[in-house]
Amino acid sequence: DPIMGEAGPLLGAVLSELGIPMPSQDQAVHLVLARYIQWIAEGTVTPRDGLVLVEEVYGTAKLARQTKKYAGDSHGFHHLIGARWSYDDLQERPHEVSFQGKYGEEALAAFDAYVVQLAREWLTSRSGGRDAVS
Repeated sequence: DPIMGEAGPLLGAVLSELGIPMPSQDQAVHLVLARYIQWIAEGTVTPRDGLVLVEEVYGTAKLARQTKKYAGDSHGFHHLIGARWSYDDLQERPHEVSFQGKYGEEALAAFDAYVVQLAREWLTSRSGGRDAVS
């Protein structure tokens, strides 16, 4: 696992050769978030697995430092961060916690569809209606 000190110059050289400027840290975080959220929207990963990836970026990039009111609000994905934790409640207490009046597996299926919709809305809001990630 090369560290950025080792991989950074190589990445910079490749990007330069392709005529692509090195993204800032914030741009890089946005690109990774957008890709993972796009995977959720497209069904490339399950909604829950995709949210785990999003949460990892949130933690690794230390986005909590940029929080205004809700976890993830600095990049507009606070609903997705909240949804990540709702899965735990739905699975751990399937007879007590509901979603859209459904319990257990039905609630999880409905919640998956809801998370996909949240992901699509985030992508649309970030791209002005265009594909957010090329």
